Amino acid sequence: MRLIFNKGLQKKFLNNAMKSLNLTSDSFSKLLGISRATLYNYLSEKYNLPENLAIKIFNKTNIDYGKYIIKKVEYKFVRKKISLPKSTDPKLAEFIGILLGDGHLGKLNSEISITCNLVLDYDYMKNYV
Repeated sequence: MRLIFNKGLQKKFLNNAMKSLNLTSDSFSKLLGISRATLYNYLSEKYNLPENLAIKIFNKTNIDYGKYIIKKVEYKFVRKKISLPKSTDPKLAEFIGILLGDGHLGKLNSEISITCNLVLDYDYMKNYV
C-alpha cells in the first residue's frame, strides 16, 4: 500500500522523524533500508511513501503518520515486455554497451543521449558510432 498525504505533509512527516531521531538524511535512509535518492524522492513528494516504511518510522519515532494521510492506495509494479533480437549483432551490442556506460534514455520514446569526452572520445564517436 502507498500512503497519500496532503501536499507538503509527507515531507513534514519525514523531516519530523529525522529531527526526532537526530539523524542526517544519509543515516535516516540507511536506517530505513533505502537509498538516499529514494529518500529525496519521498521528501520531494515525487513518490508516495509505502505504508511499510511509515510503520517502520512510527515504530522508531512514535510519530503517528495517520494524522498526515488522506488515504491508502494499492500500488502495482508494472513490467513492460521487451522484444529481443533473434540473432546477435556486434554493432547492436556495441551500441547497448555505449548506452549503458555513457547513455541516457529519456521518458519520451525517442529521447536517447550519450555523453562523451570531447577530446578522448571524438575520433571513436565520429568514425565508429
